[in-house]
Amino acid sequence: MLRHDFRRTAVRNLVNAGVPERVAMTITGHKTRAVFDHIVSPGDLEEATRKLEARATGITAGITAGITAPRG
Repeated sequence: MLRHDFRRTAVRNLVNAGVPERVAMTITGHKTRAVFDHIVSPGDLEEATRKLEARATGITAGITAGITAPRG
């Protein structure tokens, strides 16, 4: 494995975990969007969007039920 492989894996893991792209770019040292966008596939972004929507739906349901969202 190459160092570049670890960097690419780190980017994908961060994005899939819901870390904002700008933060992921800073952590991995990407200075331009061009390289970062090349690493992050449209499928990665679609999956992240689904996860965020599911979380937002859960938070909205909790608020409706009188449950507060976790902080952090």
